[in-house]
Amino acid sequence: MIRRDIPRAVGWGGVALLVQAFALGQLGDPSGSAVAPLLRFWGLQAVAALSSAACFFHCMPLRMRHPAWKPLLFNTSFILFLPVGGQLVLGGTLLMRALLPSGGRRLDVATIEMPSFEPKLLDRVRPGAASRARNQVSHPVVQVQERMAAMMAIRTLPLHVTGELLRSLLGDSQDEVRLLAYGIMDREEKRIMQRITEAQARLGHRSGTRWAAVDHARLAELYWELVYHGLVQGDMRRYTRDQAVNHAREALELRPGLAGIHFLLGRVALADGHPDQAREHFQAARQHGMREARLAPWVSEALFQEGRFSEIGPWMRQVGEMGGSSQLASVSRYWA
Repeated sequence: MIRRDIPRAVGWGGVALLVQAFALGQLGDPSGSAVAPLLRFWGLQAVAALSSAACFFHCMPLRMRHPAWKPLLFNTSFILFLPVGGQLVLGGTLLMRALLPSGGRRLDVATIEMPSFEPKLLDRVRPGAASRARNQVSHPVVQVQERMAAMMAIRTLPLHVTGELLRSLLGDSQDEVRLLAYGIMDREEKRIMQRITEAQARLGHRSGTRWAAVDHARLAELYWELVYHGLVQGDMRRYTRDQAVNHAREALELRPGLAGIHFLLGRVALADGHPDQAREHFQAARQHGMREARLAPWVSEALFQEGRFSEIGPWMRQVGEMGGSSQLASVSRYWA
């Protein structure tokens, strides 16, 4: 309870005690019929329940007050049908919480100021810098020093964006460019393999438990990351793809509601040229809570592969609403 809520809690508590006393007094009134005192009792009891609920609401921690209607409705209903006892139970609960240690780790939380916009930082932004760097890297007439500098600039970009370019540079005539491209891809492959080794070790310890589904799902994502980034080719690609599918199925057997794994299997099916299976997995991901907007690009691709062009429009309209490059906006407008 914060300090400014103390007067409110005391005020509502005083009203609740007074009205509750009047309500109980109606039950002992011998005058009149038996119905009139009972009606007066329930009317006053409702007012007492509302006042008590408001009092306890202001005594609750802030994180338990949102949304406000839930604690107010619960407290009012509880006290309405359990006069006096309801107040004692709720009051005792709040008192015990205030007196007894929570047992949890107390975090150091501080208030910080809202960050302000710095217009001078706009001068440091270079629109299209990534595209220019990619062009410099792939252009053979550019000096090797400039190509190396451009490669250092693009190495921070996601590998699914630069993977094709880096693979093409593995056959470049310049040794420096070729070795740097290999180094970037090798570093990323080792990073993913290290995470696969760690996930397999966790799975070995937690096999047969409910946490095994999480490890299978993580392994499926990591193996698919190797395939998606083009870090494995030929037979190794097929083996890695099969590992991703096997772990995904193991995860779904343990927890069928993993929307992300249905999404992953849909992407695998799409890459394998099975758009009908891909749409089934995307539909399952949608049923288990994945947002339709996230699925829109992939469903559009599946419909395109199936030749169901008339159904692409609504999905591409959602892709356009997500924003993106001008080229993507043009494609969205065409299909929508």
